Formats: sequence, structure tokens, C-alpha cells
Amino acid sequence: MSEPTTLSEYWDLAAIDPEKRNNAALSLINKLAALHTEYTTEIKTVQDFQAQSAPDISYALKRLLRGLSSSRDGARQGFAVALTELLRLLKLPTVFILELLFEISEKNGTKTGQEEREFYFARLFGYQAIAQSGMLGSELTTEADIQTITGSIVKISKTKDYLRDVCAQIMITVLENCQASHLKKEFSQIILNSFLKDGIVDSDDVWFAVEASRIEGIPSFENLLSDWKKGNVLYPKNKAKLLDVLKNSTYHNTAILHPVFTSIISAISESSTTISLFEFWSAIEESFFNSSHERKFIGFQIFLEILSRITTDKVPVLFTQNFLRCLINSLSSKETFLFKQARHTTSQLCEFASKNPAAALPLVMQLLGKHGHFKFDQITKTKTVETILSELTTEGIESFLEYLTKVFFDPTLLSNRLVFLDISTEGDLNNIRLWAVEQMYLFIRTGKIHKEEKWITYIVKFMITHGFFVVLKSEKDEIIKKVEPELSPACQASIREKVLSSLVYLKTISFKADGNSAQPGHLANGNTWVFTILEIVEKMKKNKNLKLAVPLEEEAKNAVEAAWTSIQNISSQMKVKDDVKNELAGFKLLLTHTALNIHHIQDESVDLVKEIQDCYNLMYPQSVKGQNKKRKQEDTEEELAPVEVLTDILISFLAKSSAVQRGLASDVFKIFAGNATEKVVELFFDVLTAKAGVQGAEELFEDEMLEDLEGEESEESEEEDAELEEGDDQEPVDEELKKKIQEALEMENDVEMEDLDDEDMAAFDSKLAEIFSQRKEMKNVKKGNFRFNSETKENVLHFKLRVLDLMDIFFKANIQRPIVLTAIPPLIKLYSETSGSEENKVLHNKIGTLLQTRLSNSKELPEISDCALALEILADVHKLSAKVADLKTASVYSGIAIFVTKTITRASAKEETAPAKSKKQKTETKKSNIRKAAEIYEHSFTQFMTAKNSKIRHVLFADLAQRCNSMAWEILPHMIESTLQKNKPISFSLVKAYEIIVATFKNLNSELEVSLKSDIAKLLSKLSQGVVEVIEKAPTVNEGGVYGLPKDRIKATLKSFAAVVRRFKKLYEPAEYAKIFDSEKLKSSIQKFADHERYQKVASLKGLTAQILQLF
Repeated sequence: MSEPTTLSEYWDLAAIDPEKRNNAALSLINKLAALHTEYTTEIKTVQDFQAQSAPDISYALKRLLRGLSSSRDGARQGFAVALTELLRLLKLPTVFILELLFEISEKNGTKTGQEEREFYFARLFGYQAIAQSGMLGSELTTEADIQTITGSIVKISKTKDYLRDVCAQIMITVLENCQASHLKKEFSQIILNSFLKDGIVDSDDVWFAVEASRIEGIPSFENLLSDWKKGNVLYPKNKAKLLDVLKNSTYHNTAILHPVFTSIISAISESSTTISLFEFWSAIEESFFNSSHERKFIGFQIFLEILSRITTDKVPVLFTQNFLRCLINSLSSKETFLFKQARHTTSQLCEFASKNPAAALPLVMQLLGKHGHFKFDQITKTKTVETILSELTTEGIESFLEYLTKVFFDPTLLSNRLVFLDISTEGDLNNIRLWAVEQMYLFIRTGKIHKEEKWITYIVKFMITHGFFVVLKSEKDEIIKKVEPELSPACQASIREKVLSSLVYLKTISFKADGNSAQPGHLANGNTWVFTILEIVEKMKKNKNLKLAVPLEEEAKNAVEAAWTSIQNISSQMKVKDDVKNELAGFKLLLTHTALNIHHIQDESVDLVKEIQDCYNLMYPQSVKGQNKKRKQEDTEEELAPVEVLTDILISFLAKSSAVQRGLASDVFKIFAGNATEKVVELFFDVLTAKAGVQGAEELFEDEMLEDLEGEESEESEEEDAELEEGDDQEPVDEELKKKIQEALEMENDVEMEDLDDEDMAAFDSKLAEIFSQRKEMKNVKKGNFRFNSETKENVLHFKLRVLDLMDIFFKANIQRPIVLTAIPPLIKLYSETSGSEENKVLHNKIGTLLQTRLSNSKELPEISDCALALEILADVHKLSAKVADLKTASVYSGIAIFVTKTITRASAKEETAPAKSKKQKTETKKSNIRKAAEIYEHSFTQFMTAKNSKIRHVLFADLAQRCNSMAWEILPHMIESTLQKNKPISFSLVKAYEIIVATFKNLNSELEVSLKSDIAKLLSKLSQGVVEVIEKAPTVNEGGVYGLPKDRIKATLKSFAAVVRRFKKLYEPAEYAKIFDSEKLKSSIQKFADHERYQKVASLKGLTAQILQLF
């Protein structure tokens, strides 16, 4: 017999990747199919098969059968797939295949556990291949074959308990595939009698029985299930018996749900004569969720399986008391046994809601409702409800809002579902009502939820009604209803906070009106949300059935009325004054927020109204009545400009804890920042230069704010007290405490302890308690002071960071104005002072980022007529650069220097075209300013090249060459001169200098080359002289035995020089070119250098010198 030619196809059958296995099986079968021919005689023996089959086919059958016992990677699965397809191709008698399978997988003698396991799996996979190949439906399969297969499977299932589910699965496959046979009834009866001989014992029997009953035309097997009513395990009256079997069965692999449950769920979903899905789930959750962790785990799996199959209207059925209690308890801590499975369940709920938006509302109602918890997300530390809410449709949102409204007015809708709530307790009622409002607020806060103006307006109006007002009498309006008992002041304050906090999110929302999108923060009618809220408040104040929850004092009332009058006046002005519409909108926004805030916290905002109105009247005097128009000149000069007062107000907002007011400060300042004055800059630095800690807080914050901080930060929890007490044992002995205790003991010095009566003992105990109480109080004060100091530092830092945010707006709005230069000196000074301080690290980094993004990288420049301040700033920056060592800080200073240098260059260029001066004066002015700037750079470059202790970094000049080449060109002669050996340059600085020189030449505008030809020639000649000096000095050894320049630095120098030589070679004639570089001397020096014993074996240097020599 010839050797098979398909040997190479078998290796990939064992691949772990299923796709690779399947491709290998397909390739093998295709090749075998090409070799297969019809049999001429009946196949009865192996010899017959070999005689009538190609060698590859004969080999393949045996090889695939042997492969079923292999446990290598995915061999068993891959060989089984290939065997199935081969049997489908060959159409051999079943008995022949069974005999061959038994022969190859025969169990001889004693085997190890692994060998025995492989034996059983080989048989089972073989039976499965036979069944799936279609052999059982052919005429070549007999009842005896079926008897052999089923008998073997049953024997294995009884021998190895862990293979019960595998045996059941293969028996089901055998039963299904024999239905194609003309002997299907006989075959089916054999299979049923074999597997159900002992009735229903465990879940595998249930699985088989359920699947068998679902096969059309299957013979009745009621006689085998005589102890089950109607012979049907899913008959309603068998529910208890069924659950008993399922609960007491052993499940060897709980990682995946046992197929019996998916089979039952499928069967009862399709039939009306079996137990219903609700009855089955009810029985499961009652049994499994009151059992072991293993059963609860399975219960979660069953839940997800049912969830994936049911329709939206049936979702509530699944959320039973036992299930939700187990889910909530399992989510309560990461330490719980079922935590991961519970989290998986909640994530699947969110995914289910995402795929079925109509199910989102029922899911939320169940999680928050009868058997769930109204603070589900809070107690489970998840965002399950919040995530599901984001999937609600508009209709679902409106339905949920309706439900929340009902709960708010009638908390008993929730109280009877929460056993820990006492409906008679006012605190619990307020908690429920506040929860309802929080759920409404969640719709505004959650960004994923699609916003609709209708329901947002409903939520806002609802919160205004019950946060700002008390309803005296109910109206037809579903919102304006009397709350009994009345909400507590704290509850209403919380609702007002929600109204104000919602503005943070509402200002980013926009709606479409007539096909056009409104601006963010505006309704479709063009009004802002904050104005709409204040307007609703003002209208409700006129409603006799409502009264303010916090009555306004006379001063506050007058302030609100004045603000509202100004707001209406500004609204009218905005309609006719388009040129100042933005500024008017800024005042309107500011007054609206302030007036609204008065209704919440009166003391903070009353004075602000007058200040804002004064600013408005100063900025737009035409809006002031005649008698107020005349102001004395001397008074006006003493007053701050309107933008300065506004900035002072806005900076005060940054110190508030309210995110709304901090956001308001930024929004309003964006409008007025373009009018900033030097006083505005001073106001910024009044904050930024304040000290940290309590001292800084006293400078920055109002007395009331400090009291609030102290009050909040001195509060300590019971846990902290416990920690304090625990820490006592580890502290050194308190001598004062020891002395006091000794004094207490001496009080009873003349009396033995056992002789003390009850009164004496009580007095002694009281004295000791007083001593320890005093000590604890002292420790609390110390700890409280520490917390106050540390947290106050943090508050001061955050305040400064917010002021820097305003400065970011300032720079952006004023980048073309001279005032930008005014802000640079104090800012770079602060940047320098905070450098290297761990305490100020965050502030330092933010200042650096601000300087880089708004100034260093800016494409716009301020327009100035006088360069004095700019030159002063440039000099200061260079002085600071000489003091820093780190590259990051040096890069920031370099960026500022570039910004200022460009500004000077631009101003000088404009001076040249100014008509008021003669050409000579213009040129002198230009030279004066640019030369002064150049001299600053040259002085720093000299330090960089010669001072060994200098901290100036090369980036200061490298950036200049890249970003401001005109100034780099101005100092280029000085840079080249500095490279000459007579100036004693430092070797590292020398290398960097050549790189900077190359960059300066490289970035020279090609159009200027011709006009600067003679100047360039002089510079190149000087450059060549310096390079010759370097290479001549390199081989020399000083007194310390050190060569003139390290090899790597010589290489960098020559590389830079070669780049310059190539750059200008075409600009000059050969003779002129040779004269400029003194080529004879240059070539001689280079050749001598190249031939030196120290360098001749350095390949890189040899190549560089050769390249330079070729250029001449």
C-alpha cells in the first residue's frame, strides 16, 4: 500500500482556534472526497474497506478515530468535526464503524485516571460523530446498532458522574438524528427505555425528558414517568417535584448555565399546557435564592437567560423579592461571594435596556419599586439606574416623571415597600420626597439622556414650586399641590440647591426653533434658562396660593425688585442695541443669577445687586435718569472702572463653593475681558500672590467664609474619634495627664480603695472621667486645627487655580492689546517663585501651561508703540533663565522670550513705516529697539558659551533660530565670534552653538540670500576659522593628559559645519567659495586631523572628513 498524501492536513485539526480547526477539517475532507469512489461490494471487514478505498481514506478513518482520545489543545473537537464529515462522505455500515471505534478505543487492563477519561471521551465523541453524520437515518443502521450505542452511553453515565450531562447531550443528539430512519419509532423506543429506565433522577434526566417531548412524532413515554402526573415533567402540578430535582442535582460546571434550564425555558415559552414562565421563575427564585451560594449563582444565570427571551411587558415578572434582595446584598460589598456575578447581572440589565429602550422604564420601576430600593444606585455603589434612565424614550421619561410626582405627594406609594421606613416619621417622608426630586434632577444632569424642552421645563417648575415656595392651596395644575405635612426647611433648601445646580447642565443644552438651533443655555424662544427660572419665581410670587419658603427681608426684597426692573430694562435695550448686545447680555446674566441667589441665601447677594447696577449705569450712562447723569469729575476719577468692579465681583464668585457661581464668573468675564485694564491685572495678582494656609485665607476670604470653613472642617465623625483614641496608646506619656491622675489618687491617699463607699467611688470615677475628657478635647482641638490648616491650604490653592482660568480668558481676549505685556512680569515672577516647591507644584505647572498655550504658542501679537516694557520683560526673562536648571522651565522662559522678541520686532517694523518720522529716525529707532533686544540675547549667549557655572540652556537660542530667525540673524555674528578659541568656549556649549548656527542659516529666507551675499561670506569665513581651530586643537593634549575635544563633540561640530558648507555652495563661484573658506588651509587641517592616530580608525569621523573634503 502506498503512503497517504494528506499527512500534512492533520496538524491543524488540533489548533486552539476554532476557525483554524474548521478550515483544516474542510481542507482534509475536500481532498479525501476527490479520492473517494463508490464501493463495488458490501463493506463488512477492515480488509474489505482497505481493499476498496484509497490509502488516504483508509488512513484518515483510523487516524480520526484515534484522535478522539487526544487531549492536546483542541484535538478532540477538531478530529470529531472531520470524522463527522468523513462518515457523511463514506456511507459505511454503522456496525462497521462501531467495531472500528471499539477496537481503537478499547479499554485494556488497568488505566490511569487520565487514560480512562480519554477512553470515555473517545467513545462519546465517536457516538456524536456517528449521530451528526446522518448515519442513524440510513438503512445501514439497525436496532442492534442503536442498542449498542445507547447501552454504552448509559453505562458511561452511571460509571462517571461528571459525564452525566455530556451523556445526556449525546443521547439527545442520537434521538434527534434517528428520526430520519424508517425505523424511527423502534429506535426512539430503545433510546427512551435505555435512558429513562430508572425514571427521573436528576437534572440530566429532566433535560433529556424535556428535549424528547419536544421532538415531533416521538413515542409516548408516560409509562417510564409513572410517578409524574400526565407523564410530563413540565405539567403544572409537577412544579414542586421538578424544583426538588433541579435544586438537589449536582452541577459540575457552574461557569455556564446547565442546558436543562435553557431547555425548560424554551419548552414552556412555546407551550400552553405546561407550567408557565412566571410559575417556573417564581419557583426557581423562591428555592434557589434561599439556598447556597452555588444555587444563587445559578439563579442569576437563569434570570439572565429568561431576560434574553421575554418581551418588554413581562420584565416586571422577573424582579421578585428574593431575587432583588440577593442582588442588592451581593452588590453591597466586593467581599461578598456573588459580587462579580451580581455586577455582571446589572451590566446585562443596562445592555438589555440599551437594546430595548421600551424596557428601560419597567426596569427602573422594579429596581426602585416594591422589592428594590429607592436609592438603589447609592446602596449598591453602581450607576445601574442612572445608566438605564439614559435609555428612556421621551414617553418613558414623561411616565416616570408622572410616577415621581405621585410619590412626592403620596410617599406611602414607597413606604409600604420599604420596611425600614416609618410613615409617621417626618424625616422619612422628607427623604422620600427628596429622593423623588433627585430622580427628576438626574434627568437634567445625565448627559446621555436626550433632552426635551417640555419635560425639562416641567422638572424645573416642579423644583421651583416646592423649593422656593410653600403651597397654601392646591390648584388644578398637577405641580401646584399642597404637601402634607409641609416639607422641612432643610428639604426645601436641598431642592433649591438642585434648581441652582441644574444651571450648570442647562447652560450647555440647546433646542431647535423653526429649524434653527438656539444657543447653548437657551430655550427655543431665545431666553436663557436662568432667566426663565427667575421669571417663573417672579410669577409665582404673585400667586395667592403660594408663599415664599424663605420670606425676603425688606432689603433683600428691594434688591430683587431693583434687579428685576434692571433685567427688564436690559432686555428692552438688547432689542435695539446690537453693537453692545453681548455686554448687555452679560449684565442680564449676572443680575439674573444674583437675584435668583437672593431667594436662596439672602445675605450673600443683596449688596451685589447695587454694585452690578452701578457698573451698568457707569458703562451705559444713557440708561440712567437725568438726575443721575451728572457726576463730579473728581469723584469719577477716584472710582474704579466698571470692568474693574465687575472683575472684583467675579473673582469673589470663584471663592464660592457653588459650581454655578464659579461657572458664571467665567461666562461673564468672557464678555468683558476685552475691556480689561491694568487694575484688573492687579486684582488677579492680589489673589495669586497671597500666602497659602490660614494667613492666605484671611487675606482672600471674607470673615463669614472663614467661619464657614472653620465650622465645616472642625466637624469630626465618630470614626475619627475612634481613630484618635486608638492612637493614644502609641503616643509618648503625657506628663500633665500623669500629674493630674496622681493628684486624684492622692485625694484618697489615706483610704484603701476597697474601703471606699459608693459615693466616694463615684466621685473618684467622676474626677478621672473629667481628666480624660479634657485630654480628649485638647487632642480634638489639635487635630481640628491640623485639618483646618491643610484644607484651608487646599481652598486657597483652588481659588488661585480658578483665577488662573480667568487669566486664560484675559490673555485670549487681549492678545493683541498692550495690556498683555503688563500681566507678564508678575506672572513669570510668580512662576519663578513657585518653582521647586512641592507645596506649589500644581500652581507652578498651571502657570507654565498658561504661559505656553496663551503666549508662547500664540500666532497673534500685541500691538505696541513703546518697546520699553517689552525690553524690560525680555531682560527679566533672560535673568530668570540663568537661574533655572530644568529644561521644562527653561523652555517656558524661552517661549515668553520669543513672544516678547516678536512683539518688539513687529513694533520696530511699524516704526519704520510711521509717517511722522524721517527715514533716518525710523531706521535709528528700529535699530535701537532690535539692537537692545539683540544685546540681551548676546549677553546671555556669552554666559552660555564661557561661564562654567551658568544654568542657561541652549533651548533659549535654539528656539530663537527656529521661531524668530530675524533676531537670530541679528545675533549670528556674535554667536560665530563666540565659537573662536580665543574666547575659551566650553566644549559642550560649542557643539550646541554650531547646531544653533546651522539652524539660523538653514531658516534664512532664500530670497534674502542674494542681498545678504557679502554679509554671509564674512560670517562663513569666520565660521570656517573657528572650525579649523577646533580640529587643530582636538589632537593636542593638555597638562592633565586630556585631549582638546571629545570624539563625539568633534563629530557633532563637523556634521554642523558640513551642513553649512552644502547650504551655500551654489551661492558663490568656486574660486570665491574657496577664498571664503580658505580651502587650502581648511583641507590641510582636516586631512591632518583625519590622519591622526587617535581618529583615523573612527569610521564616522573618517566619513565626515571625506565628505567635507569633497565639497572643495
